[in-house]
Amino acid sequence: MYSSGQAEEILGELLKGRRQNVILATKGGMPMGSGQNQSGNSKYWIKRAVEDSLKRLQTDYIDLYQLHQPDLNTDIEETLGILTDLVSEGKIRYIGTSNFQAWQVTEAQWTSERKNTARFVSEQSPYSILNRSIEFDLLAATAKYGMGVLVWSPLSGGLLTRKNRFGEAVSADSRAATFAGSLQSIVDPNREENRSKFEAIAKLQTLADEGGTDSAASGHGVYPGSFFHQQLLGLGPSGSFVIP
Repeated sequence: MYSSGQAEEILGELLKGRRQNVILATKGGMPMGSGQNQSGNSKYWIKRAVEDSLKRLQTDYIDLYQLHQPDLNTDIEETLGILTDLVSEGKIRYIGTSNFQAWQVTEAQWTSERKNTARFVSEQSPYSILNRSIEFDLLAATAKYGMGVLVWSPLSGGLLTRKNRFGEAVSADSRAATFAGSLQSIVDPNREENRSKFEAIAKLQTLADEGGTDSAASGHGVYPGSFFHQQLLGLGPSGSFVIP
């Protein structure tokens, strides 16, 4: 769920007449206004957020509903309770998380077992050759509980698409060019803190060029994330990977 719900509205229009042919996933929990009860994973907000998503998507059920991020102000038992109710009502089929740490995944699974609630079946995390932090313990936790892993930012905001180099302006046609605020600083090619990141990208580009692929021969070129993605296709430490 992005752009204050507009992404869901667009998807709802596109799915008319073909809803049964797709697996529909969306998220909830991020702010949808300035009010105290317009964000988070509380019982009140999750129920309202799901109802609003169903209207925007023009459907009566969501295949996978994910918490966009942890809510440290709401006990996970409360969140799982309302999600279980929504599953029982047929409005959600499966539930998942996003940006959870290993201990939060484990706590949620223990709570589901202890309280007999619906359990999270997936976790969505950032993962790229520049950001492999989930390998420390998160993948072990998801594997332990049979959870699938969905990856976001596999190309590190576009930095791994051979469009960016240290000291050079971000390519106007790259996703990084649309970033603002704190996200912009993460990919800023002129920021000294990012020097090591761009040095790594340059080395990866050299490897990609030396390795070569059919796409390179056809003139499309090879991007630094190519090899990493090829490895992931055969990697299964957590059961399954979905790379957008």
